[in-house]
Amino acid sequence: MSTEEPTTIDEKKAEEDGTIAKEAQWPEFFAKFGAGIVTGILMGVVFIGSIGLFFTKIADANILPTDIEAIPYGQGKTRNVPVDLIYINPVKNYEYFGLGFWDKPTSYNIQEANFYNPDGLDFVKDFKNTWLCSLLAKSAPKDAFKSAIWTFEYNSLAANLCMSFTIMQKIFFYLNYLPEWGTMMLFALFFWVIILVINACNIFYSIFSHISHISDLFYHVFYPKSLNPNDEENHGFSWLFACFWFYVYLIIAGCSAILSPFFITLYTFYKALGANYYVRTKEPQHPPQKMNLFNFIKNVLYYKKTFIIILVMFNLISAANEYLGSSYMPGVVIAIIILIFGMKILVTEVPEELFAVNSDAIFPSLSQKDLDNSPTEIDLCSGTVPKTDVSAQATDAVGVTGQPYNVLAAPINQTGGKMKGGRGVKKMYIPKVKMYNIQLV
Repeated sequence: MSTEEPTTIDEKKAEEDGTIAKEAQWPEFFAKFGAGIVTGILMGVVFIGSIGLFFTKIADANILPTDIEAIPYGQGKTRNVPVDLIYINPVKNYEYFGLGFWDKPTSYNIQEANFYNPDGLDFVKDFKNTWLCSLLAKSAPKDAFKSAIWTFEYNSLAANLCMSFTIMQKIFFYLNYLPEWGTMMLFALFFWVIILVINACNIFYSIFSHISHISDLFYHVFYPKSLNPNDEENHGFSWLFACFWFYVYLIIAGCSAILSPFFITLYTFYKALGANYYVRTKEPQHPPQKMNLFNFIKNVLYYKKTFIIILVMFNLISAANEYLGSSYMPGVVIAIIILIFGMKILVTEVPEELFAVNSDAIFPSLSQKDLDNSPTEIDLCSGTVPKTDVSAQATDAVGVTGQPYNVLAAPINQTGGKMKGGRGVKKMYIPKVKMYNIQLV
């Protein structure tokens, strides 16, 4: 015993110092390597990172409802979003087996999308007949006294929801300054932090919003005719009865101020994830495809294959170094060198379905676009939604690919990839090409 213990300790120290080779632990290696691919890369960077990237494109399109005086909060005032292109999934081809990131790319292709289209793609209209409309309906029944709490809740929650969208807009808009792969990595690592920050802001603003509307609650409880001027009988109003219900309503308001921020935060992300967009196709006779979050994730998975492969390489090196020891590292490095310089996995062909960026093209600077909030006859709760004047908003201006904007104008009856009452529209074909190289834009 006494002679074996020092030997074992010395061998362990020698393994840690690298004096002797570490025994390979193959089961642990495959477990760590597989877990890194599934949880770290696919679930983390690809899935969660794509969601964060999707939010940045929505923020860049400026479609989130951030005006408390416009729909869906204030009925009758529209929020006119400029028709604009959003650039997604840039693909750059480099020299030196795809490693020449310091040099000018040999080719540059990109996907063009539109999150707002006057022919029928309007994110605000997704709020038609939502819980906001339910609260609004309850805030103006025949019994004005009972509607006081619903009026208070509608004003407080609508303001809280508007602020939640505003915070989300600000955070993800400035993430557009990062390259797409950087946004994916950042959101994959800190998505819980971002969600908690937005939720914390909603908590503070919820308290402020509920407190700021207490005066409205007081006025509506003690003067119920303010909600319904035609209420002659006042429903047996008495000051004692009003004081009792005012304090009951205060308790309800306190519970609402504490619990509603969590619902508002989840609802903000839920509605943003439901946004749709059009992607331009090269066939002029075919209308653009209407896509959603799942299409976005599939496209990210396809167009950023090389970025994913590089993450897999780092995962392989990390797992090999931890469980196989230094004796296997030269073999891992040689295998990676063969993949890069022999099989050329970082080299790509020009993607046929994407548009080439003009060599002298200048991307528009990132800045919040001015919105035209003009009053018009519109009510999302009653279903009165007039048809948008397409001619007033469509434009022939060209983007970085030299293609006119109005190519993205879709038929009125198009839903998804099919036409109502007619034959299905051919879906965009994505050819099987080589792995795309890392996107440093």
